[in-house]
Amino acid sequence: MKDLRIGVLGAGGRGGLARNAHKPGEGSAVVACCDTNQNVFERMRTWYGPDVFLTTSAAELLKQDLDAVMICTPDFLHEKHAVAALKAEIPVYLEKPMAITIEGCDRILATARKKKVKLFVGHNMRYMTIIRKMKALIDEGRIGDEVHYGNPMAAGGHGGSDLMIVGEFLNYVRGDIDTTTATPQAARMAVAAGGANPMMCRRCRRTVQPAADWHAALPVGNGHLGAMVFGDPACERIQLTEETIWAGPPVPEMPATAKAAIEETRQLIFRGEYAAADKLILDKALAPRIAPRSQQPLGDLNDTLQWCSQCR
Repeated sequence: MKDLRIGVLGAGGRGGLARNAHKPGEGSAVVACCDTNQNVFERMRTWYGPDVFLTTSAAELLKQDLDAVMICTPDFLHEKHAVAALKAEIPVYLEKPMAITIEGCDRILATARKKKVKLFVGHNMRYMTIIRKMKALIDEGRIGDEVHYGNPMAAGGHGGSDLMIVGEFLNYVRGDIDTTTATPQAARMAVAAGGANPMMCRRCRRTVQPAADWHAALPVGNGHLGAMVFGDPACERIQLTEETIWAGPPVPEMPATAKAAIEETRQLIFRGEYAAADKLILDKALAPRIAPRSQQPLGDLNDTLQWCSQCR
């Protein structure tokens, strides 16, 4: 089997994803890498072998004999690099977001259509085993109607934010979800708009028997507290989790320079100086990175009702 020859733009950062595609002799191999930071080159040789082509020039990488290219550069460069690769008629895996403007996204799509070249945007979570399993359970009707779960970490901090609340409200108004876990703020917004209160359950989930294990329990939550309900009327077991309980080091505090750096970054972006803005945010506004942490269980809540044994 001939391996697909893959190039990587932005190999030193998010481009580490390309290691998943490097399977020489099994169908694909990373043969060329580009990064402006030459300090990562030795790591690339370790990952992809001593013969991997290394360059600091995107144009030079695209001149190589490639079957596909992964574009993992900073967001503001996505449009430039994607359009260049598509014009060179090289199929593209493009990290999200496609571009930083709608017009930029349109130019990428127009180029792909004109050149009839494949373009894939890296919405990779939909291919994860756990996400596919969740979709299968919903499609099979095994867990009832979809329940919206807002991730407060994605919204910028503990306890959620206006961004998460408004997004949740819009999803509800569009009819994308029938939620029983809306935040109180989203519920008030829905009622004020003349709709029903999304915190009131419109349909109930009934089960024939209690869940035998965690995988069969019913997940509920509000983005801060989560629970797995086993559904035993005589001896209910509810496994609890809470957003602040993690294993690993504490999250570092934001640096004191963050506020001023954010304002300066805005001005750089307005002037189109995206590279300088990106560097300023990394150097002055972001907290130090820490190793991945694992969320831990809060505990089990057991509720025993003696009289329910007569209802079995």
